[in-house]
Amino acid sequence: MNWPIGKDRARDPETGQVVGTTPTDIQTWIWSLYRLGNYGAIAKGLEVTGTSTMAYSIKRGLSIIPTGDRLAVAVPTEALLLQTPEAPSTGKRTEYIYVSNDGVIRVGATQPAGTALIDKREVPAGITATTATKSLLGDRKYAPIYGASMGIISRWEDPLAYLATVSDARKKVGTLTFTIDSDRTLDFALQVSYDQKAAANTSEDTGKAASFIWEIWIDGKKRRSIELAVHSWGETKQNSASFNLTAGTHTVDLYRSRRMKSGGVIVYKGGTSSGAWPDTSLSIVDRGGIE
Repeated sequence: MNWPIGKDRARDPETGQVVGTTPTDIQTWIWSLYRLGNYGAIAKGLEVTGTSTMAYSIKRGLSIIPTGDRLAVAVPTEALLLQTPEAPSTGKRTEYIYVSNDGVIRVGATQPAGTALIDKREVPAGITATTATKSLLGDRKYAPIYGASMGIISRWEDPLAYLATVSDARKKVGTLTFTIDSDRTLDFALQVSYDQKAAANTSEDTGKAASFIWEIWIDGKKRRSIELAVHSWGETKQNSASFNLTAGTHTVDLYRSRRMKSGGVIVYKGGTSSGAWPDTSLSIVDRGGIE
């Protein structure tokens, strides 16, 4: 310890001992670069695909795995085929594919602490090829570098159906709760899609207008109000703001208030129908740490 990483080993003139970088020094350095909890994460690669047999094809990659208090190792792994047991005769099973800090990729019924999860698969009864399995992992868990963006922290989407009538005078439309492990700057990006019609699912209400006031509350305090017009033609509007938040768990509440309406009805333009517009949503995106 206490020896610069990258500096040649040398003999201590007082003790005569050769000093230099140790494995613990390297593990401390790796720990300082990445944001990790009790589990490891993928740095890059390690994609999993099915094959025509009961084996998974795993690409070359690198994972970062904690080994102790403020210690971590970087584990490179070669591409390989990973055999999995025969499928169950009835029902289905869930299996976890993970890397241990010994560099070995394993498949099991759970993921042990101190490993990096590569994939989580559902294995139906009677199959003979892993191409018939389904990934349950969702977003892959990557090891973000300190100072880099953590990407999308949280997101809300309006659950209304396409052309649903919006008549609430004021309503809490969504609540998001998330945790950040350091002081960070976050972007709050609001996108709305509404239209004003003479009546639901009918013609445009020409010449009429309305508006919504959107309120963003963070941890019980109103931090921003935005008034956005609703016209007699469909339109998607966007508005964004940045806030500096301290490390810890935060709750965001989003309110929508109808301020004025000169005629007709307001309808939602988002949803999943073929004619739907982009969803009304609030995305919270990390911009980086605050020093």
